[in-house]
Amino acid sequence: MSVVLVDWLGRGGIAQCTEAWAIECQRAGQDPIVVTRPGRPLAASREGTEAAGGEVGRLRSHARVASSAAAAIRAEHPSAVVVQNYVVPALERPLYRAITEVGAKLILVIHDHQLHSISSGTRLGLRKIVRAADVVLAHTEFVGRELARWAGRRVEVVPHPLQLGMLGHEGEGWPFDPPPVGSTALHLGILRRRYKGSGVVVSLAARGVADWEFALIGVGAAPPGPHLYSYDGFVSDATIVRAVRASEAVLLPYGRASQSGAVVLAQALGSVVVASGVGGIPEQIEDEKTGVLIEPGATVADWASVLERLSDGEERKRITEAAHAAVMNQHERFRSAMLELLP
Repeated sequence: MSVVLVDWLGRGGIAQCTEAWAIECQRAGQDPIVVTRPGRPLAASREGTEAAGGEVGRLRSHARVASSAAAAIRAEHPSAVVVQNYVVPALERPLYRAITEVGAKLILVIHDHQLHSISSGTRLGLRKIVRAADVVLAHTEFVGRELARWAGRRVEVVPHPLQLGMLGHEGEGWPFDPPPVGSTALHLGILRRRYKGSGVVVSLAARGVADWEFALIGVGAAPPGPHLYSYDGFVSDATIVRAVRASEAVLLPYGRASQSGAVVLAQALGSVVVASGVGGIPEQIEDEKTGVLIEPGATVADWASVLERLSDGEERKRITEAAHAAVMNQHERFRSAMLELLP
């Protein structure tokens, strides 16, 4: 039986979840078909269907992804369709019409109960889609509760999967030349988004923390400076994996969060996660056991104090070993839930 997996963006954390679904579907003997935007990392890494033409503008390009997905569904008559999140629901209607026509099971995975910016699109028409889905999934109880309250239906919660595609990349060492000396705390993501809290990391570097260097990787990263390495732009999955594996800590000073794929990646690769205890993050980190949670609104001095304690290699080892075991268990729970959901 075939499964169609729809990813509207083709890059970033949501795309990594789509690839995890694809890999686990293949392992289970399913035939996954991925539909995403052309020219994106997910499109390059997975065989399957691509939507046409990103040069016609964002909205028209997005509409073409929906049309391409609808065509794949009508051609393949899959047993299930897994849709990761939404962008502009009003443009995504052809997809849902095709699902209804062929009688496929709709599994809708929603990663966030709110929009982060105007560029994220609009929720107009989303409630109807959510209520019509056979299954609605979230990766944290935080998102599940808010979504259930807003949409008025049951939401199942499964752990965030491992980034299986990314973890398949080999390589050691830092993407910076020369590499940082001593212990390094990494901050990564789309750093131009204010809720990411990059200013905390810049302030830590300016303040100075004994035995620690700091590194920023992602679009909108602040310029480099004393004790601060920086790369402003998109980087390959292999580079991200190398950077996380080579770091001693991953810093996530978020102002808000539904969940974080960066938590999962750091736990899998042996870097201690230090994160603000906002949104769904406390569900991913057991404080002082599989990472360190910091109270929202904590001062730079509070963050520095945690890093000073984490200068102890034995303390880091205790946390990273527990975190690795926990994240592997969480992925197995995701896999088991996924297999139960597929027809």
